[in-house]
Amino acid sequence: MQDPFGNNWYVATHTAKPGSYIYPGLPQMLTPYLHPRGASELIEFLQKAFDAEDVEVARSPEGRVIHGKIRVGNSVIEMSGAHGAWGPMGASLHLYVKDADATYKRALEAGATSLFPMKDAEYGERIGGI
Repeated sequence: MQDPFGNNWYVATHTAKPGSYIYPGLPQMLTPYLHPRGASELIEFLQKAFDAEDVEVARSPEGRVIHGKIRVGNSVIEMSGAHGAWGPMGASLHLYVKDADATYKRALEAGATSLFPMKDAEYGERIGGI
């Protein structure tokens, strides 16, 4: 799916290892940093679609997101609003969730568009692109 801000999202449930929906060996070691247009609106989308929480959001006097840390599950996405040489830049993110089908549906309801429908992948994931 593509969110309303041009970012691609892949939501997946790892199915090859019973009892874990996160791919083995992929602890939160990477913090994606985005430079989207409409960072405030993206934060709102993340909250609606994925139950995201603000960890820290610093804004300019005009209200532009200067630096934000947003928790999605047990991961954090950092961002600043696109400006000058810093964007906008497209991104693709892979989010592991307990129920990829429900999350995919919820993201569509929050305004995302589908890149590809939910499917069982040959590498042991249930995955869809938003």
